[in-house]
Formats: sequence, structure tokens, C-alpha cells
Amino acid sequence: GLPYIYVTDLMVDGVSVRPGDNSGLLERNIDVTSHLSFPQGSENFGFRFSAPGYGPLSGYRILCMLEGYDSDWKDVSDALSVCYEDLSSGNYIFHLAVRDLDGKVVGPARSIVIEFGTTSRQLFSGRWLIAIAGKY
Repeated sequence: GLPYIYVTDLMVDGVSVRPGDNSGLLERNIDVTSHLSFPQGSENFGFRFSAPGYGPLSGYRILCMLEGYDSDWKDVSDALSVCYEDLSSGNYIFHLAVRDLDGKVVGPARSIVIEFGTTSRQLFSGRWLIAIAGKY
């Protein structure tokens, strides 16, 4: 079967963030979070992933992209993690997808709307996010 990719950890400025901790960033587990808002002063963030049943010979690749920052998809199949540094304040969308070796998306693509270092919340409309997520 297709590997399901779990987002297991959110790291901010080198520290693991958990729901309900002092950071106030997560209300729920990162794997079911669809929106993150980082305060001004944040320097970097990253995600760790888990893919039970996934192996190098499985025929699938795990890819991610931070829309508004990355110019192309990153293959994170081996590292199962990604970190972003030196981001400008603004809005981004993090995409995570499983693709076969031909490049076809074979699992449900997932997205997280990210506001990084902004002082005011500029929310994306749900319709726009669905249209973007449907492209991948």
C-alpha cells in the first residue's frame, strides 16, 4: 500500500514544539494542524516526518515545497526532515506529497498555511487554499 506520511515534529529555532507548551504555536498535534502563525523574531522552523512501511525500494518519493520560498519540490525521502532559515516575514504554504518514480502524486497531498514573522494575521481564504492544494 501507499505510505502515509506523518508530520511528527515541529521545530522552531532549534526547539521541538508541542501542543499546549509555552510557545503557544500548537493547539493540536502538528500532523493535524493546517495553519501556523510564527511571531516576529522567529528565525527558522522545520518539520520531521515518519513514513511507516516506506523504504528506499518502495518506488515512492516523499517531496515537500514551501510555496513562496522554494522554487521546486525537495526530495526528503532519505532525511525525513526539512528546515527553513532566513525567511522574510510573510505568508507561505507548505506542501507535502508522495509521488511515484514517474512523478505522479499517488497519495493525498497535504498543506499547511504559514504566517511567518507577521504582526497582523492575513488569512488565506479556504477556497484559495483548496485551489492551490488541488494543483499538487
